[in-house]
Amino acid sequence: MNQFTVNGQARIWDGPAGTSLLNYLRLHEHITSPKDGCSGEGSCGACTVEVNGRPRLACRTKMGDLDGAEVLTTEGLPEELRRLLGRMFAEKGAVQCGFCSPGFIMRVKHLFDTGRRPDRQEIVKLVKPNICRCTGYVKIVDAIEAALDSDRGISTSKVGTQNQMPHDDKNLGHAGIQGLESAIETPGRAAASGTQDQDVIDDSPNDPKPSGRYDRTLLYKAGIGSRYPKYLAEATALGQRPFVDDMYFPGMRHAALRFTDHPRARVLRIDTAVAEAMEGVIRVFTAKDIPGEQYVGLIFQDWPLMVETGQTTNCVGDVLAAVVAETEDIARKAAALIQIGYDVLEPVTDMHDAITDQVRVHEGRSNVLETCSIRFGALEKAFEEAAYVSSGIYETQRIEHAFLETETAIAMPEGEGVLLYSQGQGVYVDRRQVAKLLGLAEEKVRVVQVQNGGGFGGKEDLTVQGHAALCAWLLKKPVKVHLTRQESIAMHPKRHPVWMDIALAADRHGKLTGVKLRAVGDTGAYASVGTKVMERVVGHATGAYTVPAVDIEAVTVYTNNIPSGAMRGFGVPQVTFAIESCIDDICRQGGFDRWQVRYDNALQDGATTATGQRLQGVGLKKTLLAVKDAFSNARFAGIACGIKNTGVGNGMIDDSEVIIELAAEGKVVIHHGWTEMGQGVHTMAIQTLHQETGIDPELIEVVVDTSAGIPTGMTTSSRATALVGNAIIDAAKRLKADLQTVAHDAGMTGNNVVAAHPSHEEKKESCSDIYHISAKEPSEKENVETPAGDQVITSGMQNTEKVQGKTYWGNIIENLAGRRYKGKYVCDWTCKPGADVDDPTIHFAYGYATQVVILDDEGRISKVVAAHDAGRIMNRMLFEGQIEGAIHMGLGYALKEELPLKEGKPLSHKFKDLGILRADEMPDMEVIGIEEPDQYGPYGAKGIGEIGMVPTAAAVVNALTAYDNKMRYSLPVNKPK
Repeated sequence: MNQFTVNGQARIWDGPAGTSLLNYLRLHEHITSPKDGCSGEGSCGACTVEVNGRPRLACRTKMGDLDGAEVLTTEGLPEELRRLLGRMFAEKGAVQCGFCSPGFIMRVKHLFDTGRRPDRQEIVKLVKPNICRCTGYVKIVDAIEAALDSDRGISTSKVGTQNQMPHDDKNLGHAGIQGLESAIETPGRAAASGTQDQDVIDDSPNDPKPSGRYDRTLLYKAGIGSRYPKYLAEATALGQRPFVDDMYFPGMRHAALRFTDHPRARVLRIDTAVAEAMEGVIRVFTAKDIPGEQYVGLIFQDWPLMVETGQTTNCVGDVLAAVVAETEDIARKAAALIQIGYDVLEPVTDMHDAITDQVRVHEGRSNVLETCSIRFGALEKAFEEAAYVSSGIYETQRIEHAFLETETAIAMPEGEGVLLYSQGQGVYVDRRQVAKLLGLAEEKVRVVQVQNGGGFGGKEDLTVQGHAALCAWLLKKPVKVHLTRQESIAMHPKRHPVWMDIALAADRHGKLTGVKLRAVGDTGAYASVGTKVMERVVGHATGAYTVPAVDIEAVTVYTNNIPSGAMRGFGVPQVTFAIESCIDDICRQGGFDRWQVRYDNALQDGATTATGQRLQGVGLKKTLLAVKDAFSNARFAGIACGIKNTGVGNGMIDDSEVIIELAAEGKVVIHHGWTEMGQGVHTMAIQTLHQETGIDPELIEVVVDTSAGIPTGMTTSSRATALVGNAIIDAAKRLKADLQTVAHDAGMTGNNVVAAHPSHEEKKESCSDIYHISAKEPSEKENVETPAGDQVITSGMQNTEKVQGKTYWGNIIENLAGRRYKGKYVCDWTCKPGADVDDPTIHFAYGYATQVVILDDEGRISKVVAAHDAGRIMNRMLFEGQIEGAIHMGLGYALKEELPLKEGKPLSHKFKDLGILRADEMPDMEVIGIEEPDQYGPYGAKGIGEIGMVPTAAAVVNALTAYDNKMRYSLPVNKPK
């Protein structure tokens, strides 16, 4: 029996000595700020706590070793220190998804005990054990430095008052979620219903939900172009805002999945008897228990929720059974006892072999899922007359998204249907698929989006949501399904491995004249969005350049490998690596300046892409000019340009609806359907509404819940900001008119009433061209003014205290309580690549970038300079964070990251073997913002979530070739020997 303290409170443990401190804290104390990111490997740092004054990994600390110990988590930090750290993480942009943030905070807490101020490099080394997949670490170190510099004798010994946060039904049930703003409606809040087709919906006032927000400083500005902190950033940094796995409901059961042992095998028998007899097991479900359709999928319905006896497994992520038990531990032990009889078959794992269709992955269906091709121009002439030709076969690897939060879902009965808490990237798509599985009408399934711990495309496909919903529906009890890191790696789709045979022609002046490409992409066992990924390969095959003749073809192929699907960049980083390598090769052949050739061939207004789309609002040449000196002055450097679509396009509709609800007590709720996964879409929504109306952003909450009835597609293709922003601008037209009327009637007119900022159209007109954003913080003046020089007004009221602003807006909003304002934006004018139309539009917008990778004299990367045309930069701090995080991912893609398979199985399921770069492996980064407005985006904005990593790997490879004159034809370049 061990005696110890947790956040200053005495505790006794007489359970198994081998129980991890992480499991004890989360399951016994319901202290959930320490996160489980690597399932006990000790490789991610998300579970870092303090034991006896020193940082320790809770997942590797055993309860038997804690006799007499003092354990501290963020919940127990002294209140003043806790607020300081949370505020600095928010102010400096250190929080994106925020899953890793509490671990970083506890990693550095002891620095405040010592009173020592280490330099930046020491801090980088200190946080090396902790991984962040979102930020690139720059802003985390900025936040730590700022907190240390702000410390004015803060006490670090007195334990705080928030010793634990029991996430039970009181906090997380139907009465509203404290700190989980999007999860639950307040009783009495009517869901938008039959009158939703109206622009303004009157309803009775209702009680507001608790916002769960951590107080923000009065200095924050929220206008478009500002550095406004991310929504709920402080609460997220401290672990106060729960993720799905942090949630608990009374009577909740736990399910574990039984995965196949073989990627391709006919299932002869599923024997669940031993598992069902185990104490604590409630039920075991198999495919025969599915009341609706067995198969789901985003485009093709080819992915079974579970594989039935007599059917054949297609990959190692296939599920054969789900065990529901009283605890997750019991469920997992029982799942391992399920006996499976197999007829093991040889898997099809080589994409080139799969094309022959000699052995088909799916019976009765070709392994070639789709062939996408484009041909135009005098290609034969271009190559016959070419002065220079670069050709080669380029290959890119399969990589894992490695989001820190593994997949978790909770479902429970609700009325005649189910309620599902999802971390997925599209709650309405989740709803549709779950309804099909359960055989229910869609309105019987309600899905609430819980801000997730990173997505990057890897949470588009349905994983555990269907299993949780099935178990809850059949048992009529709350059920949680949580994947371990190893299960997550086996189950969700990866970045496509792509094989590319490419040839690029140029004339004697270095002008590009023709491209030939044959590409094959391994989409794995199930289609996911693989066809769309390979369509992006086709559409971006000419890179960021004008090429008058092309012959491009991309084939999407089924194999028995883990599926491939959406991942940041969506096929474009792969083909950019190939085309940019060819450009450098031509420059070497002809003795051309590598910067100048790119500038001479760069896309500009009126130019066309590989698909024939004529472009406007192209800031590519400005990005090249922005990096010219850095590239020219470096001894060893690589350069690459990039283009990336905004919006799904390809003939599909991009649209968004919103409802702006004015609730009681002066609250304003934005209902939309987009997923917050760290990129900041909720913040963009708040800033847009504030920009259009002047409403104090502190009064605005965001809810993503299908009960609102505003169907939205997947949060993908860097489109959420553009679409939700335009929809809010539409809704705000009617809201502004009502706000003006109320203010006028109440005699509250003046300069501070409504539209304190330039509107959507006014902002678009004032969009500036170029300014630098380095990793250093801006001056005070930069915080006050936008790049265009227009004043950003303090939230709520000009030149008044925050409390006055809240009172002012609260009074106005109270007069409109119960009203809802609908807004909508639709793009329905795109077409598929190769469509027989005179003026094809494949996507409604594109982003553009140039990146330079600089090496030191030993050939190591010392700096990355990234110039990005983002149209209108909506939030400078979030813009920087997105680009820095994308560069981090792009460097890992180029140098180390890989998920190799052998016979369809990962060689390693360990998080530490994924090759993710740690803080001390990151070079300096300089981000340069270019603002060339887009004709469709709000205020001229373009998507930035994916473009940030499109040119990175290509620039790395070109830098290495400049250093040693050796071509690289495959990624990663530093494969383990």
